[in-house]
Amino acid sequence: QSLSGTGAIRIGLDFLYRNGFRTAYVSSPTWGNHDSILQTVGFEVRKYRYWNKDKLTLDIDGLIADLEAAPKKSVILLHACA
Repeated sequence: QSLSGTGAIRIGLDFLYRNGFRTAYVSSPTWGNHDSILQTVGFEVRKYRYWNKDKLTLDIDGLIADLEAAPKKSVILLHACA
């Protein structure tokens, strides 16, 4: 149980960091607090492509390419809506 979505993310990230995960990916763009939560826990923060602003659509090819290139034991922060 946690206080808010931000609290849930923090609890999950603390658990993952204690279990050897050190790199985390967030979408570009993402919520403003995601980078700071990850950095506070100790993660190296990397971005994956998400939004194609020219076509106003999901950049599915960029997203897949970035996540396929992620090192093993990377954390991928996904969010469907807010």
